This record gives sequence, C-alpha cells and structure tokens, in this order.
Amino acid sequence: MYCLPLKIKLIKAEVMIHLTIAIINTIFILQFKIYYDFIFFDFFKELYLDFPLVIVSNICQLLNH
Repeated sequence: MYCLPLKIKLIKAEVMIHLTIAIINTIFILQFKIYYDFIFFDFFKELYLDFPLVIVSNICQLLNH
C-alpha cells in the first residue's frame, strides 16, 4: 500500500531530473548556435531530437520495475 505513493514520487523526481537535463542541453545547444556554424549546430540539434525518446523509454523502464 505504502510502496505505490513512494514509487510515484520517485517517478516524478526522475521526470524532473530528465526535464532539467533537457533544459540545460537546450541552453547549451543555443549557445553553440551563437558561437559556431549552422552545420555544427544541426549536428547537435539531431542529437537533441533523440532526448524525448530517451526520457519516454526511461519512464517506461521505471514503470516496469
């Protein structure tokens, strides 16, 4: 009974961590856009597009535990 609310709190914490990382990465990438050529930025943008998939798969893994 007490395990479920704890699990939900852990999942919320995990999601917040991933969102924070995603925001930091966005800021990081935007700085690259300013300092480097667009070709270089496009390379990082391609990498960044994979992040939502990583977040979803991590949440799914947490739910399956």
